[in-house]
Amino acid sequence: MATTTRGPTMAMTMANVGCRSMGRTSRRRGSAGRALERMGTMHGKRNGVVLRAESDATEGASAEVETEKRSPRPNLAPLVFGVPVVAGLYFAKTGTGAACQAENIFQSLKGTAAVTALSSVVMFWASIRVGMARMKFKVMPPETSGPPIFMQTFRAQQNMMESLVQFLPALWTFSLYVSAPVATALGLVYLIGRVWYTIGYSNENPSKRFPGFAMASLSSLTLIFGSVIALLPSLF
Repeated sequence: MATTTRGPTMAMTMANVGCRSMGRTSRRRGSAGRALERMGTMHGKRNGVVLRAESDATEGASAEVETEKRSPRPNLAPLVFGVPVVAGLYFAKTGTGAACQAENIFQSLKGTAAVTALSSVVMFWASIRVGMARMKFKVMPPETSGPPIFMQTFRAQQNMMESLVQFLPALWTFSLYVSAPVATALGLVYLIGRVWYTIGYSNENPSKRFPGFAMASLSSLTLIFGSVIALLPSLF
């Protein structure tokens, strides 16, 4: 009986020991698995950081290459101001001016008067375009903001109004003291440029206004500088 009892007891003890050892082994494996998972996560994060750093470096290099490929914008200031100054100086030295021919002054100024009247017509046309844009986009006065096309049309008309303040006095001064025919020709170029500018500005690609802006600006500045150069000697 004692032997019989001892046998099952030893078997149970050995089974318990085996279960405990298996539990420890499984716990060790679980701890090792969790450690491996943490190491994998950290490794993945490091790889992600490295990949993001490499991506940022690649984007920076491509941006530098694109910057190098872009050609620098030309400096147009010498052209915009140099040409009108030279032209104004030339006309001021070679022109006789309508004021020097008092007997024919009204006859010689017909072209200047025609350009002045035509500038009023062009200004009225630009105002009509603004009114039509207001009706189309339902932007009622006194509102001045709305869709981009409306705002561009409105700004084109405002720019023309602002430029006429300097154009008309220069036109008449140039006609009187330099040359009325040249003033008429420059005035027509100015108006053509203003029409081009207004049409080019009032569409989906407003960069089309630049040729008209260049025409109007060069002719207007020539009138201004020519008038000042012609008047300066008589003032001192």
